[in-house]
Amino acid sequence: SCPNCGKLGCERCSGSGLHPIAAGVRWLDLRFDEIINRSAAEVKILFDEAQLPNSALRLKQEIVRRLAALNEVSLGYISLDRPSPSLSRGESQRVRLAVALTNRLEDMLYVFDEPTIGQHPVDTALLMSAFRQLSGSVVFVEHDRIAAAAADQALDLGPGAGESGGKVVYEGVLPGLWKAETQTGRFFSLRERVHTPPVRGKAKEYLIVRGASLHNLKNIDVPFPVGCLTVVTGVSGSGKSTLVEDVLVASMKSGTPVGCERLEGQLLKAVIVDQSPIGRNPRSNPATYTRLSDIIRDLYASSSCLSASHFSFNRESGACPQCKGMGAVEIKMRYLPSTWIVCAQ
Repeated sequence: SCPNCGKLGCERCSGSGLHPIAAGVRWLDLRFDEIINRSAAEVKILFDEAQLPNSALRLKQEIVRRLAALNEVSLGYISLDRPSPSLSRGESQRVRLAVALTNRLEDMLYVFDEPTIGQHPVDTALLMSAFRQLSGSVVFVEHDRIAAAAADQALDLGPGAGESGGKVVYEGVLPGLWKAETQTGRFFSLRERVHTPPVRGKAKEYLIVRGASLHNLKNIDVPFPVGCLTVVTGVSGSGKSTLVEDVLVASMKSGTPVGCERLEGQLLKAVIVDQSPIGRNPRSNPATYTRLSDIIRDLYASSSCLSASHFSFNRESGACPQCKGMGAVEIKMRYLPSTWIVCAQ
């Protein structure tokens, strides 16, 4: 990194954050940072058209193979320097799939947990095609009937959830699953359908975003009905999350326009419900996050001579002194990852 700006960008490194010597190296008149801040599709075109010496052919092949894999899983729109936390769950999973596609190892078992979450049907078809190219066995957990139909074999677990689950209710080829008298079979075959509610009347009030132009949004005006259930849809990378999270919600939270010219209408309180981990503490669980545990602690404290903090594994007075409230003890290994064992105390 640049010793003058500490990776932040200044005049000596041409704003790249790179060491000045590295910032001075160019290929096709582009610095390294100017290449990786482009999309995978754009960079692939650069290397496809580049005239390189024979000594660099293997290097070019490896680069193009990885860029082609990103494009194949519909990630051509993502810039190569995009931070991992900014990727959606579906995008992160497709990045891992792209890495798997570049893997030359055989006799592998690839496991995907609901790979079509957040995916447009167009991208789902591309994902299924990419699965076929993996050199090994592929197992994927899925609720999407279109994705499931692309498989060779099906395993249906049920018949219900929790204590009602845990049994194999169908095993075999896909046509048989569509005929099976299981919940999955009935819904996949459309013998049962999700009932849609009656059409509601038009909204009387709107919250309007004017001139949204953040990232790939093309200076658009978007009316959001107030008091209605509104879905924002479109293909991956079309700007849905940018519009809703980075423009609408960000503007309402800051009280000033963010990524747009202005907001018109009544500003509402924004609450984001996403896939981020619950709570900041790694010990957070559904009971602590919903504050249910606080109420139960008060009940236990009122029935004893102890305070509510004595029943909290996050407080020194309540946490086990041996494991510090974790419930497990870490055994550090010298050359291997740590092992956790249940705290006996």
